[in-house]
Amino acid sequence: ENMIRAALKSYARRNPLLIEYRRNSEMLFQRGAAEAIASKTLIDWSTPRTVLNQFRIAPSSNLSAASIAATIRKFLATLATPTAASEGLRYLKYTIESLLVTELPSAEFYLAVSSLILRPWAETYPACQVELRKYILGHKLLGDPRLRTANWSVMDKSATAKFLQWIARESIVFFFNHVLPDNSANERRKNFWLEYASGLQDFQVALSDIDFNRLLATSRLAAVPGFARVNHYTTSAFILRFHVEGGDDVIIVEFSETGN
Repeated sequence: ENMIRAALKSYARRNPLLIEYRRNSEMLFQRGAAEAIASKTLIDWSTPRTVLNQFRIAPSSNLSAASIAATIRKFLATLATPTAASEGLRYLKYTIESLLVTELPSAEFYLAVSSLILRPWAETYPACQVELRKYILGHKLLGDPRLRTANWSVMDKSATAKFLQWIARESIVFFFNHVLPDNSANERRKNFWLEYASGLQDFQVALSDIDFNRLLATSRLAAVPGFARVNHYTTSAFILRFHVEGGDDVIIVEFSETGN
């Protein structure tokens, strides 16, 4: 690095790439180059691509990959707890749109998403949880952990469990609010299962023909993160699986109609 800086200092021609490297040689050709680029990116809440382009650093270079990884690590390490949902949404928007880029090494991507899930404010502000959940369920490297287990195998286990709790609670609320009749008995049943959402290992809403068509007509199907179908015209079901330490898993089915 000392040799490169010395050579650039003595360079007398007009190659624009080398002139740019000479201008920024102290930052680019030193041990902490990636961290320095990350700091410059975060000062103005810019994007790694913008800063890397500014310094003429090739996207395929090792320095580019290291800088992108350093930027999101530094951002999450220094990120203050938001004091309002709007601030949390701003943090998420910047992280998702500017830092979780396709060039980010996969290991860093999974660490970053795990970190976001485990932050307390992701649950404190429901709007933040909704946005993060929507991003994760729609991402090709993640998706629904019940269906894409391989994608989630490298995620932090606590983050996976937390995310399953989120969509479990969402599915329970959906089933009891939109599939079952609205009455006090079903409200009590919903609250009962919400108490046990943290212990669910797997779960699924399964819709009958009549419920599927009714919910499709009212555009409510998008409110549940994945559902199955029951081969029955009127009876829907909510299926829950709990793990029993030292024993077999327990499967419980809540039917939408009595007498099943």
